[in-house]
Amino acid sequence: MGVNYFAGAETGDLSELAATTGSVSAYAGINVHAPGVYSYLINGLSMSSGITFTTGLNAPASYLRFWLNISAVPSPSALSLVQVRDSTETLLGRITLSVLGQLQALAAGGTMSPGTMILAYNVWYLIECKFVTGTGANAIMEVRVGGAVQASCSNGTAVTNADNWTVGAGSNMFSLVDDVLIRNDQYPGDGRCLARQGTSGAPTYTAWTEVGGFIYVVWSNTPYNATQYAVATAANQNQSMLIAAFTPGGIGPIDTINAVKVGAVGNLASAGGTNQTLLMRFNGVNQSSGGLGLTTATAYTEFYPATLPTVAQLNSCQGGAMQGTSTNFLQIDDLWVMADFTPVWFDEMPTNNPIFEGIGITSYG
Repeated sequence: MGVNYFAGAETGDLSELAATTGSVSAYAGINVHAPGVYSYLINGLSMSSGITFTTGLNAPASYLRFWLNISAVPSPSALSLVQVRDSTETLLGRITLSVLGQLQALAAGGTMSPGTMILAYNVWYLIECKFVTGTGANAIMEVRVGGAVQASCSNGTAVTNADNWTVGAGSNMFSLVDDVLIRNDQYPGDGRCLARQGTSGAPTYTAWTEVGGFIYVVWSNTPYNATQYAVATAANQNQSMLIAAFTPGGIGPIDTINAVKVGAVGNLASAGGTNQTLLMRFNGVNQSSGGLGLTTATAYTEFYPATLPTVAQLNSCQGGAMQGTSTNFLQIDDLWVMADFTPVWFDEMPTNNPIFEGIGITSYG
């Protein structure tokens, strides 16, 4: 099935996340992972904190990718940096960060496998984790840094499928986390997440009522602004907006698109109705989600199109929503088109290799 989930904090808040504990925020400082605008800041100075990412697939194999930047090594004890759990929240495996800065892998019921590489402070690292359910040699918990295996445990006893991943911080340290992706078929490899909102121009669908400005204004507030929105006024109305180009300053013309999604903050003007949908339009074709299941309470919702656009198609795409047959009208306060992509690297510093970037952190703010 390929990519099941991705997120990069580019909504400017925590909307995309399944759950958080402790102190987590969207951070827009000078040390954000390029080329995005935001990263997730997990503050473990005074309490254990973390982010949970979920797919709901209950897959026998699951692969997590994220970029990590730590402010210090944990102290006085090791940090449970990554955990993978099943749908009942039973722990299946974990990756720990030792007080020396080494990553260690452990499948539930198995023996800890220590790594030898020491993570430096204030450097962005590409971290990938693999979990495969099973017993003995069939149970695998593995971690890679920059594509190289650092620790692998294959003697666990977990027999249930993976449902969610948690990345955390604690033991007197910060973590910056960005560009998260989960898939169930292979290691994700390098990737970055970008988001774009509206740009001026005539979209294909213009049926909704716009409150507070043109559609490319009312659907382009990050974080969202509930006083500016667009709302359907009749059944079967569609509304879309043109999306600002991902190139230049983002996705290059020969980069690889791994996944795209439409994310929106919205609600129903009155209770009831389930056939409202999100849409993405490129190459003259609409792709739309299933029923959003929104209520009168404002909430974030997202849709992953099955067909991926080319970079050129992404640059000229539209995002929007469909009202459907219901007259419980859908209101959208904010809308993004987001893409996860793998860049083609030519001059990555400091080592001409994209496995890490050597971007220093001077302050977490």
